[in-house]
Amino acid sequence: MSSIPRACCSPPTPSASGSQTALTDANLVIDPQGRILMADAPAAGLFSQASGSLIGKRLPDCLTPDSAERLHLALARSAEALPVAGLWLTPAGMSAAQRLQASLSTARLDTASGAQPVACLRLHRPAPDESLTEQIAALRTRQMQLFDQTPTAAIVCKNAVIGYANRRAVALFGAAGVESLVGRHCHDLVAPACRSRLDQYVAQAMAGDPEVPMVQLTINRLDGHQRQAEIVVATLPGYGDDLTLALLHDVTRHNGERLELERSRAELRSLSGSLVEAREEERRRIARELHDDLGQRLSWMKMELSDIADHGSRPATRARMAAMLELLDETMASLRRISADMRPLMLDDLGLNAAVEWLGREASRRMGIEVTASLGEVEPEIDDRTATTVYRIVQEALTNIGRHARATDARITIEQQAGELVLTVKDNGTGFPNSAVRKEGSFGLMGIRERAILLGGRFEVDNPPGGGGRLRVWLPIGHEPVAPSALPGSSVVNRA
Repeated sequence: MSSIPRACCSPPTPSASGSQTALTDANLVIDPQGRILMADAPAAGLFSQASGSLIGKRLPDCLTPDSAERLHLALARSAEALPVAGLWLTPAGMSAAQRLQASLSTARLDTASGAQPVACLRLHRPAPDESLTEQIAALRTRQMQLFDQTPTAAIVCKNAVIGYANRRAVALFGAAGVESLVGRHCHDLVAPACRSRLDQYVAQAMAGDPEVPMVQLTINRLDGHQRQAEIVVATLPGYGDDLTLALLHDVTRHNGERLELERSRAELRSLSGSLVEAREEERRRIARELHDDLGQRLSWMKMELSDIADHGSRPATRARMAAMLELLDETMASLRRISADMRPLMLDDLGLNAAVEWLGREASRRMGIEVTASLGEVEPEIDDRTATTVYRIVQEALTNIGRHARATDARITIEQQAGELVLTVKDNGTGFPNSAVRKEGSFGLMGIRERAILLGGRFEVDNPPGGGGRLRVWLPIGHEPVAPSALPGSSVVNRA
């Protein structure tokens, strides 16, 4: 702490005209309480005061409240013999554009009562261009602070070399600090299989493409592990064409959960398919036993009863036999109907077209609507599993029409297009609601969808122009169904 000679304590002498100086540099000496002990003429001019009028005033009272607070903190620091630079003070009644740049140091002032600690301030009003440069620098500093506080990993690259990385990026790449990432080429942090894709993506962004999508890449952490990250790249306006900003989001956990969900869904779908197959096989077995075993026994009973009735002499006996024969005929008809509902034997014996035609006739008889089948002249070359699926879908579709559509006409079409079997069931009823497939407590259309997907097919319901509802299913022909995890979904399109 230096000592100021007593002679320097004399207040400055005002000019003869009393005008204020136009100099931009000034000096003030204040005591620890902020009272002004010395002020030169430039200082008076900076505060728009007459020369000598500042002496004895408290400097904080001559400043805006926020500047007074900053001065108070600076004085506290200077009391520890620490110089303060880059202090900005705004005189009271002036705007922020008229603020002063100040530096503060401590000294001792020789007085009659001894040496007194004081603070010396050097004030400077920057030129307009100097102030603008400082503001731009401050803005860039705040911008970098914002990047560092953002919850998303961010890196800034020049010609694919990292020049900046925020704290989230440091954590994402497992780096010890920013210095571990700065200067590295982006290729060092990306799996080799993803590098060409990254280069194309960055080139697309630097070309100014406004539709650059977010992509997913495998990144290499510095600890040797790999993570999955979504990345979006954009150029930074005003910083040159070779400067890019990349935002990264770690999706490793999300991808793991998604894969686990897909695996679980595939297992459930596989289980569902096994249950459907087991049920169809059980139906086939029971239908065959009903037809071959119980049907034959009933036929034999009818023959025996008919023979007894023919040889019976008493009228009452013949009447009772006739009633029993009629009941037996009804029982055999019910047996045939139950057997056909469980598994139509004609599907195995005569093929899909014959089974669908019979199904249409039965639906027309039961529901009282006109059912037309357009099946083509050539029987489609499909396996038993596909044929059963098509039959069950037609059966469920006709049941839905009878229950919900309030239709008077239905049409079934089966055709082959580009290696696919296309099934269409259309009616002239009320059409499908938007939530038809996912309606709570309703499993008819959901079952159709699952049957189609299990064979690698597609399923769609919609309301075409002209009214009514339409169900369409596409099933592959001539190759094995795809794996459950890669199966496509279904859609509901309401065009009413």
